[in-house]
Amino acid sequence: MVTPRREVFIAGANADIGTALVRYFAADGWRVTGTYRQAAPDVDAVPAAAEPLFLAADFAVAGAGAGVAGRYGASGRRWDVLVSAVGTMLPVGPFMETPFGEWERAVRVNMLSQLELVHGLYPHRRPDGVAHVVLLAGGGTNGPFRNYSAYCLAKIGLIKACELLDDECPDLNVFIVGPGWVRTKIHGETLASGPRAGDNLERTHHLIVLVLDDVTMPHERPEKINPRLDARDLTRIGDDGVLEPDFPRHRGFRNSSNRCGEGRHAVQIQRQSQTVHDLE
Repeated sequence: MVTPRREVFIAGANADIGTALVRYFAADGWRVTGTYRQAAPDVDAVPAAAEPLFLAADFAVAGAGAGVAGRYGASGRRWDVLVSAVGTMLPVGPFMETPFGEWERAVRVNMLSQLELVHGLYPHRRPDGVAHVVLLAGGGTNGPFRNYSAYCLAKIGLIKACELLDDECPDLNVFIVGPGWVRTKIHGETLASGPRAGDNLERTHHLIVLVLDDVTMPHERPEKINPRLDARDLTRIGDDGVLEPDFPRHRGFRNSSNRCGEGRHAVQIQRQSQTVHDLE
């Protein structure tokens, strides 16, 4: 009997973390499908054996998740693992001083469209066995994250959604991980927001300039940069210095902080030492 080839679907495949995920899964022999918003990922940089398929999707637009799920379904592919690396911190600033349309857009990008994607892709998962859905948590899940209300609220919504979906769907293993502080383009949004970012502007500047000794913050090669946020259980740094997610090599999901729910795979909230369920 021939074992079906494993396939991963990566939303935000052209983001820094998404690009690292594409490289990792492709190198591990998976077939790779992903989404992009503006510039499509460099297909030539992905091994042809991964049969890369990249689909355009703007998750700020209502219906984008369902639309890309429909195009994926028409391709005849079936996924085993769905990872969403989509996210934005904008708009940054006090809630009452932020145009509500911009605030609503951020909630859509960071939560609603991602759940719409999960909903739309569910019928197109591989039917024989348990499929895995991996979402990313962010800052502010354990306390107030001043001036980042849309981002924070959406991430908390994703955490609860994981618990609900994992409980409702016995054929899905749904969980969320906090990758810790990684050097990616998203922190440029804080720097560009200036005083509207409040205390987080100084914190971000400290991590990038003082810890990294990097005033340019290049985005080509995301790396774990804060030694106090030790995510070695979750990631490893490859020979070329690129962050490489280590999902398939770990079992369980341990966390030094909060726990939500008592389902089969109780959702855990972002903290420093964590591993994720085995995806094999």
